[in-house]
Amino acid sequence: MSRTRARDRFESTCRQIAPKLLRATEATCDRLADASDDEALHDFRVAARRLRTHLEAQRDHLGRGRSKRLRKALSDLVTSTNASRDFEVHREWLQEQISQKGLPTLQREGLEWMLAERYSQQDPALRQATTALIRSEFTRICQQLETEDWLAAADGPTGATDQGMTAAAHEAICKNLRKLRTQLARIRSVDDVQATHRARLAVKRLRYLLEPLRLEAQGAPRVIEGMKQLQDILGDLRDLQILETQITVEVGRAAGRWSDQLVRTGAHDPRVAAITRGTPESRTCYALAAGMQRVRREEQRQFDRAKKRWLKGHAEALIARIEKVANHLRPSHRNALRKTRKVAVSTATDAREPWQGDR
Repeated sequence: MSRTRARDRFESTCRQIAPKLLRATEATCDRLADASDDEALHDFRVAARRLRTHLEAQRDHLGRGRSKRLRKALSDLVTSTNASRDFEVHREWLQEQISQKGLPTLQREGLEWMLAERYSQQDPALRQATTALIRSEFTRICQQLETEDWLAAADGPTGATDQGMTAAAHEAICKNLRKLRTQLARIRSVDDVQATHRARLAVKRLRYLLEPLRLEAQGAPRVIEGMKQLQDILGDLRDLQILETQITVEVGRAAGRWSDQLVRTGAHDPRVAAITRGTPESRTCYALAAGMQRVRREEQRQFDRAKKRWLKGHAEALIARIEKVANHLRPSHRNALRKTRKVAVSTATDAREPWQGDR
C-alpha cells in the first residue's frame, strides 16, 4: 500500500473515532440507571476519559475555547466519581488483605478498623445523587457536541493534503510520549506520588489515542499491550498511595482522640500513663499505624515491580516501539500540523469498536 493511501486510511479512521466514542459514552451513561450493574460507573469513567482525550487531540477542529470548556466539563464530571471509584477499589483490597492467613494481629486490627469505619458500605443515596448528576451533565455535554460539523457523518473524501486529524493525533501522541518519559524518570521511590500519577495519566492517554488505530497501525497491538501492563502497575501503586494518605488522616484523628483522653485523665489522676495505655483510643492509634505499615509494604512491592521492568530506563524499549507506531501517522508535508488549525473535517460511524471494554 502506498504511503498516501495509508495516510488516507488513517485519516478516515481518525474521522470515525469521535462519533464512536460519543456513542460508547452515551451507552455507559444509560447503564447507570441499573443499580445492579456494578461495572457501569467504571465503564462510564473510562469511556468519558477516552472521549476527553480525543477532544484534547482534536481541539483545533472544535475550536480551542469551546474544546477547553467541554473537556473541563467532562473532567469535572469524572472527578465527581473519584470517591465512589476509590471506595470500591480500597474496600476490595482491604478485604483481600484481611482474609490472608498469617497477617499480624495489630495490622489486621488496623485494616479491619478502616474497613468497618470507612469502607463498610457505600451510601446508596450518594450513588443515586452521583448517577443523577452524571446523566444530567452528560446529556448537556452531548447536546453541545452533537451540534459540531466534525462530529456529524464522515464519508467525505480524504486526500494527501487533507490529513488534519491524522496530524493532530500524531502531535498528541508525541506530546504524551514526552510526558511519559519525563515522569517515569522522576519516579525514584514510593513517595514520588505526583510523578507516579502523571506517568499513569500519560500512558493512559497514549493508550486511548492508539487503541482506535490498533487495526490500522503496524505494531500497535503489541505496543498497546505493553502500555496496559505499565498502566496496571502504576495504577496499583497509585491506589495504595491514596489509601496510605487516607489511613494517615485516620491516624491523626485517632491520635487527637487519644490526646483528648490524656488531657482529661491527666487533669484528675496521676496514673495517666498506666490508665490510658490500654484504652480503645490508644489501641486504635497503634492498630492504624500497623495497618499503614502493611500498606507501605505493598507499595514497596509494587514499586519494586515497576522499577525492575519499567523504571531506570527499562521503559525505553516500549517508548521506542510507540514512536515507531506514531511515525506511521507523521504528516507527509511541513504544513500538516499548521493545517490542523484550519481543516474542518467530518466523521463517520463504524460498528467495529476495538477499544471498548478495556480498563
